[in-house]
This record gives sequence, structure tokens and C-alpha cells, in this order.
Amino acid sequence: MCNNIFSVKIKELRTSNKLTQSEFGKIVGLSKQTINDIEHGRATTTALKIIEIAKAFNVSADYILGLSEAKQQSSEDDDESELLSIFRKLDDFSKGFMLENARILLEKHPLRMDKTK
Repeated sequence: MCNNIFSVKIKELRTSNKLTQSEFGKIVGLSKQTINDIEHGRATTTALKIIEIAKAFNVSADYILGLSEAKQQSSEDDDESELLSIFRKLDDFSKGFMLENARILLEKHPLRMDKTK
């Protein structure tokens, strides 16, 4: 096992989201082999790619780099985080379908500003 914090955090993000290396790579724009190399400490990636990974999985870049134990710097609730995580895993057609249905819901049920449940 590799002691590289970055490698461990990338694998943790992938496995906690129940993704294969191929699926994770597709989401963040890296090959399966590159993800494998990162997880085994044989490769790293650019700062821009780390930021992209952080945004894709709603964690901070500091968390991925081992500079912070706080995963998120966001005020999203659990439902929003789950919805965003699911959306990011969809193909383009499914994303379009989901967005269109969300728009229909908004038209039929306008947002309430009081946010009471």
C-alpha cells in the first residue's frame, strides 16, 4: 500500500462513490491507467486537474492533497450533495432529461422562498 496521501484520497473518493477506475477517469477526464497509476503512487496530475476532481466530487482541493480533513467547504445539505453527485455521473442525454424534468417541476410547483419542509 502506498503512503502517498494524494493517492489514498483519490482512491477513497472513487471507492466511496462506488466507481470503477474507468468511470472515475471518465468523470474527471483521465484514463483508467492514469487513475490506476495515481492510486498506486506512480503518477500525479496537474493542479488544474486536482481542482476539477474537487469540483466533480464536491470536496476541497486541500482535502485531496491532505492539507485538511474537512471534505467540503460548502453549505449544501445532504440531498443537494447526493443530487449533484448523481447528476455528474450521468451521460449527456440523461443530464438533459433530468434538467428538462426539473424545469417542468419548477413550472408546476414554483419555488417557495420560506424553505419550510
